[in-house]
This record gives sequence, C-alpha cells and structure tokens, in this order.
Amino acid sequence: MFDNKVYATTSCTGLRLTRMEQVNGFDRHDMKADRIGGDYTVTREVTKFNSTTLGNILSSDKFIKFDLLARNVIDEGFDLGTKVEVGSNGKVQELKIGEERFRQVGTSYYGDVS
Repeated sequence: MFDNKVYATTSCTGLRLTRMEQVNGFDRHDMKADRIGGDYTVTREVTKFNSTTLGNILSSDKFIKFDLLARNVIDEGFDLGTKVEVGSNGKVQELKIGEERFRQVGTSYYGDVS
C-alpha cells in the first residue's frame, strides 16, 4: 500500500523543491548535492610550485604540509636527494618529479596523475 519512502518537498529555507531537485538531492539554498547520485568532488589545479628536495621536505618546517605526500612518494622508490617541485591549492597538494605529478587531496593519495 505504501512504499515506506520519504520525499523532501521543501528546502532548508522552506522553499518548494522541483521534482528534479527532490530526486537528485539538491537544495537551492546552499547549491550543493548531498551525494545521493554519486561523488561530486571537484579538484583544483595547482599552478604555483617551489623547488626543493624530498629530504628537505621531511626536515624543514617550511614544507611541513607536504610531509605525508613526500613519504608516500619515497615509498614508491624515490631517493631523499631527488629534486622535486611542490605546490598546493586548498587541500590539493602536488609534487612534480620531471614529468610525473604525484597528487594528494587531504589525506587521500592518488599517486602519479600525469
């Protein structure tokens, strides 16, 4: 008789939602999805890089936010003396070695994304 489902018909501000917004989980107030239909992550591009070495990243306070990324790259077999370029944009961090680009978003490591 009843399908035991609840459908939201208003947003958090009380505005009536369209059928498409209800089905896809959108709310016009904050203009973001509640991830019902899939993953909607958007990564930013890193455009500014600084030159250093992997060993310097691990020993310097200047590059402390790249520590976890550097350790993951070292686990892939690179030497501490390897010259690299590091840059970030928000939670996106990248480390370049030649043509290879290693990416980390937050604490999620994606490896070579080139």
